[in-house]
Amino acid sequence: MMTPAEIVRTRLLAVPRVTAIVGSRIYTLMLPQNFTGTTAIRLQRISERDTIHLRGAGGQWVARVQVDALAPTVAEAYALDTEAHGDGAGSALAGFLGPVGTTYVQSILPDAAREVFEPNETQLIRVIRDYFVTFTEHRVF
Repeated sequence: MMTPAEIVRTRLLAVPRVTAIVGSRIYTLMLPQNFTGTTAIRLQRISERDTIHLRGAGGQWVARVQVDALAPTVAEAYALDTEAHGDGAGSALAGFLGPVGTTYVQSILPDAAREVFEPNETQLIRVIRDYFVTFTEHRVF
């Protein structure tokens, strides 16, 4: 089964408006060591829980995934965040449901958003948005 970050990465790679900006520069947890100040997306699982019932695991997981839109300027970071977020009806992340690889996504719902400046050597603007990703190994009706 795919991890929550893999689900989000796979979904974003299927969105042409996102890949037009970042290509394949969508990373999980860490940026590459030789990363320079260009646009990219970084993903991180913040939390995850399995639904539990009296007979054990329920087979449905809910994860909070942080999506960082990184860019050299504020305008570029916001533009990338907007494309990754989509129209709220599933064109990108917000509101999406359906199969992603071997996993079935029941919903991707936005939560919090914020922005920061990275004063390290990359000098990038980071627009941070959290999503709740609800998923199962296969479709449940």
